[in-house]
Parts: sequence; structure tokens; C-alpha cells
Amino acid sequence: MTIVALIILAVLIPPVIFDLVRRPTIRRLGLRNVSRRRGEAALVVAGSLLATALVTAAFVVGDSFGGSIRSLAETRWGPTDMIVDVDSTDQAAVAAEAISDLESADIDGVMPVSFVAVAIGAGEAGTDSRVVEPTVRLLEFDTAVGSTFGGDPSATGLADAPVEMGSDEIVLNDVVASDLGVVVGDSVEIFIGDGTIVLEVVAVLEKTGLAGIGEAIVAPGSLTGSTFAQSALSDDAVSSGVFVSNTGDVYSGADLSETVDEQIASALAGVMIDDPEISWVKSWLIEDAEFEAEDTTSLFGTISGFSVAAGVLLVINLFVMLAAERTVELGTMRAVGIRRGAIMRAFALEGAVYGAIAAVLGALVGVGVGAGVTAYASAVLPTDDVGIRLFVEPSSLVAGAAIGFAISQLTVVLTSFRTSKLNIIRALKDMPAQSHRERSWKSLVGGAVGVAAGVVLYVMAGTTPIIAMVAPVLALVSAIPLLGRLVPTRMAIIALCGAALFWTAAVFGLLPDVMDDPDISLFLAQGILLVGLAVTMVAVLERFWSRLARLGGGANVSARLGLAHPLDRPVRSALLIAMYALVIFTVTFMGVMNAVFSASTPELANQAAGSWAALVDTNNTSPFTTEELAARDDVAHAAAIRTRGVEVVEITEGLDEETFFTRAQFVDGQFLAVSPPPLTLRGDEFADDAAAWEAVVESSSVDGTKWVVMQDWSGEIPGDVITLRTPDGEDVDVTVAGVMANGWLVGSGMYLGEPLAPTLLNSVDAVWRHFLVPADGMDASALAASLNADGVERGADAAAVLDLAISETSEQEAFISMLQGYLGLGLLIGIAGLGVVLVRAVRERRRQLGMLRAVGIRSETVRGSFIVEAAFIGFQGVVLGIGLGVLSSWQTLTRSAAFEEGLTFALPYRWLAMLAVIALVASLLASLVPAIRAGRVPPASALRMTS
Repeated sequence: MTIVALIILAVLIPPVIFDLVRRPTIRRLGLRNVSRRRGEAALVVAGSLLATALVTAAFVVGDSFGGSIRSLAETRWGPTDMIVDVDSTDQAAVAAEAISDLESADIDGVMPVSFVAVAIGAGEAGTDSRVVEPTVRLLEFDTAVGSTFGGDPSATGLADAPVEMGSDEIVLNDVVASDLGVVVGDSVEIFIGDGTIVLEVVAVLEKTGLAGIGEAIVAPGSLTGSTFAQSALSDDAVSSGVFVSNTGDVYSGADLSETVDEQIASALAGVMIDDPEISWVKSWLIEDAEFEAEDTTSLFGTISGFSVAAGVLLVINLFVMLAAERTVELGTMRAVGIRRGAIMRAFALEGAVYGAIAAVLGALVGVGVGAGVTAYASAVLPTDDVGIRLFVEPSSLVAGAAIGFAISQLTVVLTSFRTSKLNIIRALKDMPAQSHRERSWKSLVGGAVGVAAGVVLYVMAGTTPIIAMVAPVLALVSAIPLLGRLVPTRMAIIALCGAALFWTAAVFGLLPDVMDDPDISLFLAQGILLVGLAVTMVAVLERFWSRLARLGGGANVSARLGLAHPLDRPVRSALLIAMYALVIFTVTFMGVMNAVFSASTPELANQAAGSWAALVDTNNTSPFTTEELAARDDVAHAAAIRTRGVEVVEITEGLDEETFFTRAQFVDGQFLAVSPPPLTLRGDEFADDAAAWEAVVESSSVDGTKWVVMQDWSGEIPGDVITLRTPDGEDVDVTVAGVMANGWLVGSGMYLGEPLAPTLLNSVDAVWRHFLVPADGMDASALAASLNADGVERGADAAAVLDLAISETSEQEAFISMLQGYLGLGLLIGIAGLGVVLVRAVRERRRQLGMLRAVGIRSETVRGSFIVEAAFIGFQGVVLGIGLGVLSSWQTLTRSAAFEEGLTFALPYRWLAMLAVIALVASLLASLVPAIRAGRVPPASALRMTS
């Protein structure tokens, strides 16, 4: 979008600069109104400024989300760019030596590391001072080597770490130390199995670099040495690997990941590992940050598109009013020989001055808006160890200003075409332009071309979502002048715009296969089309409103006066209504979306876990056993779930092999003790869901078909064969028995039978996850709380599945609420725009107001007419915005494949009523100042006006 904006500016601005420098006549025409009417100039700048601010804010928010994630390169990984996963500490030592022997110029640090998750406690047991952190990442490595790892001691976070550590000593980072309430010299307990190990805290380090990866650090040999081994810490519980630092700083080292990967693979192939598992942790993190920045910018940019569209309509209205106010002046200029092109260029120059000022101020205001959104996001969104902070790239300010300037200037240039078309005689008499309603051959030809273009586009590219939505609308709207030859134009507009509106709203349900994965920009297009079509239909109903105003007879003078002006200028009124309706449409859609997600929370929990109401995870150093859980009075059923990452092999169209990891859950017969998650699809060979799940549970790794249940995001269908790769490099084919929805809620991409675990996992160690059903009378949330209290030293992390669903929908609601607040600025554009237009209207109608006062119309009646006019515009905008938002959300959320299936439609009646009241009251408040000014217009001075 930035490139497009720069291209537009490259085309439009050079002529303006030329006129400013070399064309004194056009320069005087364009600049005199800027300096002479500073109040008017301020209004135009304000109208353009808000749109620029929202565009800039979108970039700033994207920078902040991306920059916050990117900063983890320092706080989480430090100099570590890559990790080589191995099976044991012995293999880690061998691998580290082999990589070091490369003496590669691309590698400046190699260090073997072992790590495990443990619970750490501090304080005297049984007292209020007792604190236990259930899951702490404990690393074992040589701090002397770690402090120089990567060649930049400041990046390691180990500057204050002891060079040598004893087997009874531990280093903590400042976050864990603060949570435990310990300082240097205090003792902490590490819980492993049924035993504990007491260690002394010898240093507290800032959470950055290696002290960010490792929340706790112990001396080499501790995890597999005598101290920990005597506490029943099994080798299977300990993970080992080699940290590798690429040449370069914390960020640039990631650029060498591909080259270093090849070197490591070559070095290890001759030692022990032919196909080592190498994680590009830094590179992946930076890619995630860039993706998050781009995705967030796109989201906020698209959402702000509604507000920007409202801002564009405001600018159009302002320049149309500027031209209307200067009708006599423009007519005089044309009468003395000034060409139409010169007038257009003068308008372009004037608009460029307004746009340039608005671009600079809007970019600065956008930083403030982005800072507010970032602060709100940091407060309400769960970010784990990612703190969302404000980041502003200079390129974002340039991009925001350029886009805002381009939008403003393009709007001004296009508007100037219309304003420069005037009848000199009528302009000199200050008479309104004649309405040309004849059905010319040009409109017929244009309509025929439009119909043909819409049909051809749909036939050729109807499988593209945006084409599928827009092409039929183009054909229907283009047919208006053709149908207008047979029936009254008003009837043709209502019929064809109504058909186009129906198609736009219902296309998600009518074409589910085409619209199953729409881009967010499609919703922007849908909103603009819906509002544009509806406003067009309303604009041709001026006779209805006129008759309604006449029902009150003479007693309703304010109403008749208030409706007369907007009905006499339907285009201007339609632009104002659209400003309101566009933003209210989006706010309504999001409000309904929040209500739907909230109402669908129980179904989300059921789809994720079936009748299993709770789950509990523990550290693999001291897990709950199935027997322990089943023996509890508050547990009715417990099923052991072995959950690990499994490598999936994909063959692309070019026959290139790609792999990715997904979380698998291995289940046995215990899992079928209660109803498992329902399947959205299942194979024809299964009579019901229970039969499909039974086939999965009984899958044999020796003979017979190996079945799997997949998450629905995978795109697989029952009967498809999936290839999984074992740690030994062997491929295992499994067949899709069924497809489930929302397994991600409990961390599952697929379900496999327990018999496949020995083949697909490195080792089959202790199970550290269980699904649970509470005993009769026991609430799942209470059960989770009890398990967390009883298992704190085991690292217990229990939760009710419904609570997980509520948490997830709450996060969605918080994010959508943030977007709604962001869109509130768009509503501000509509409200401010109405106020600005009415302020301008007072000046534009000054002579009319003087005439009304001169013939005896009271000032109260004049003031009332302006309030009626504001209410008339606001009421239509609110009704159309809310009505179309509800219609679109109902179709999109519950009648299409664009969102999750099984959503329960719900309307937030109170919230919608509050939105309507706030918007209507705001529109009335916006009319107060111009209404008061209109009522104070002196008749004598107003009638003496000559221009």
C-alpha cells in the first residue's frame, strides 16, 4: 500500500510543485484561501488528519507487536542462534566437540547444555512465607564457558555469574528470584520425585540471554551426577542439546542459520548422527516477529480502512462545500477567461497544502494513538514472557504520512473534476447546478460495459473470494441505466441495488467453498459495498421523508426546514450517512462477534475434549500417576495422555519433501471411559464416532491399519494417509479415521493410539498429562484448584476445559474490544465530520438563514432545524450501520465456513442499544454549536452578503 501511495504522490505532486514555483496565477488562486480563511483551512486539515492518524497508528501497532516479539532475541535467547537436540549428555559432549572442530568462521560459540523442568520452593514449610514455583526451566552448563559464549559477554546475561559453581549451588534469574522472594545466600528446594534437593542461591541475574533461557542454572554434571540422580531423576526426564552461536550480534547471527545448519549436519554425520535435529531458534523467532508485525499491521490497517473511508467521504464533502460556497467566485473566474484546468490545478494546490500539513500532524497523532493501543494491549492481552512495548520505526511514520497524503490528494483531485464543471451564468447568479437526468447514450454504453465486465470477471475468476463478491455487484449496479429504460429510474435503483445488497450479505453462505478462508480485506470490501448500496437505496427515497415531514403541517416547521436541505442535496447527505454507517457497521459486527463467541464457549469446550471436563499437566520429574488420581475422592475418571511433538512429512507438488511438527496425544482404553471429542467428519467404515475412536485406540504398530484423528485445520479428510517420521528416520503411514474441531484448546493436533508411542517417540517415559472427570457433585474448576494446591511441588498445572475455553474467548473478546476502541476513532470522524459540515452549512446558507429570520421565522425554529438535520443524518447512519452489521455477522458467523462450525448466534441487545444511543446523542451534540450560530445570524447583514 505504501508503494501505491508513493506512486500516486509521484504522479500528483510534481504538477503541484511546478504550479507553486512557475505559475504565479495558479499559486495565488490556490494559496489565497488558505491564508484568507484560516478557520476553514483548519477544518479541512482536521478532516484529513484523523484518517492519516489511523493509518499511521496501524503501522505503529504492528511495529510494537513485532518489535516486542523480536526483543525476545535478547531476553530469551541472547547469543544462542541454534540448538542441536541430542538424546543424552554424552551425545551433547560429542556433538559439541565435533562442531568446535569445524573451526568455522560462521560459528563463534558452542556449548553443551542439559535442561529439565522442576518445581522450586522457598521458605519454611507450613508457614505463610512458603512459596513454590511449580515449573521452572533448570539448565546445566559451565558458567565460565557461558559468560564468553558468542563473543559478547553483555549478551549472555552472565556478567555477574560465578565463574565456578559447586554442586550445592544454584543461580536464579531475577524474575524467579522475585517470585520466590529469595536473595543471594538464601536456600531453595528442588522437588524431584518424592525427594528434595537443597541448594544455595549464589547469584541473581537479570532475565536476559542465557539467564533468560535458563530460569535457574546449576553446575556441570548436576543433573546426571550423584546429587540429582540420588533423588530419582531419570535420564529420560533430562533433555540435552548443544547451543550454537553464529558469528554476528544478537540479531544478525540468525542470517547464517542455513549455512551453519549444513556445516553442523556435515560435522555430525561422521560422528554419530546422520540427520540431526537442528532448531533455528533465533531465525524462527525473528520470522515470527516479522510475520506478527505484518499480520497486525494488516489487521489494524484493514480495520482502520472503514475509518479512512469515512475520512475520505468527509474530505469530499468539505471540498464540495468549499466549491459550493465559492460558486459566484468560480463563475466570475470562468467569466473573465480562466480555464477550467487552471481552476482544477488551483484546487489541487490548495488541497496539497492541506494534505501536507495533515500528513505531518496525522503521523504524530498516529504515534499517540498507537501508543494508546499498545498500552491497552499490554494490559489486557495475555503475553506470557512477551511484554508488549511501544516500538516506532521511522519508515512507519513515512509510510503513514505518505498514505494519508496520497488519499487526501487523490480525493481532492477527483473532487475538483466535479467542482470545476459549472454553468457560468447560473454560477454568477448563485443558482444551484441543474440536475441532468436524461438517459444519455454514454450511460447506456457504460452500463453495458459494466455488466459485461462483471459477468466476464465472475466466469473467469469466480473462485477468487473478492471477485466472487464484487463481480456480481458490478454487473447489477451497471445494469441500472439499462433497466431504467424500461421502468422508472428510482425503481431500477431500488431493485438492482437491493439484489446486489442481498448477494453481498449472503455470498458467504451461498458460496461456502469459495469463501471458506477469506482474507480480512474481504470484510472491508463487504462493509463498503453493503453501506454504499444501502445508502444509495435510501438516497432515492427523498419523497417519503418529505411527505413524512409534511404530516405535522405548520406546527412542524423545524422538521420541514431540517429535512429540506439534506433532501435537496441527496449526494452530500448520502456521504454523511455513509460516514456514520461505515464505522457503526464494523463496530456492530465486532460486538456481535464477541457475543457469538461468548455464547459458543460451552460448545468449544465440548469439541475440544468431549466429556473430559479437566486436565492436569505436571513436570516429568515428579508426575502424578494414573493410580494416584483415580484414588482421589474428587476424581471419577482419569485417563493417561502421553503428549509429544510428532514430525509430519509432506510431499509438495514438485515432489520436494517438507516436514513440520505437530502436537500429538497418545491415548489408550482409559480415554474411552467417557465420551471423547465429537468428530466433524469420520470414515464411512465406522458406524459412529465411538467406533472411529476405538479404532484409533487399538492401532497396532506391528500389523493392521494405523488410525489417527486429525485437527480440522490440517485439511485432511477421512481416508487420507498421513506419513509420520520416527526419531530414527523411519516413515510410518497412518490413516485418517476422523476429523475433530478445536483440539488446539487442549494442545492437540492429532490423536494416536498408545501402541504407536514406542515407534514414534524417542522414549516412552512417565506420563505427565491426564484427562479427568470430577466426581459427582464436584465442579471441574474446584477439582483443578485442588490438584494445583496438592501438586504444587510436582509442577501441577490443572485447568477445567470450560475455563480454558472461557479464557480463550475472553482473550478474543479483549482483542476485539481493543479493535472496537480503535474504531471508536472512526466514529469520532463521523461525529466531527457532521459537526464540521454543519458549521460550514451555516456559512453556506447565511443568506437563506437571513431570509428566514426576515420573514418572521424565530431563532428557536432555525436552531431546531439544524438539530433535526443532524438527527436525520445520525438516525439513518445508526439504523443502517447496526442493521447491516447484524445481517452480515449472522450470515458470516453462522451461515458460512469462514469461522468455526457450531457457533451459536447471539445478539448483545443492551450493547447495541447503548451504541445507538451514544451515536445519536453524539450527533445531536455535534449540531449544538452550528445550531446556536445559525440562530444568531442577523437578518440585515446576512441579506447584504454578495458572496
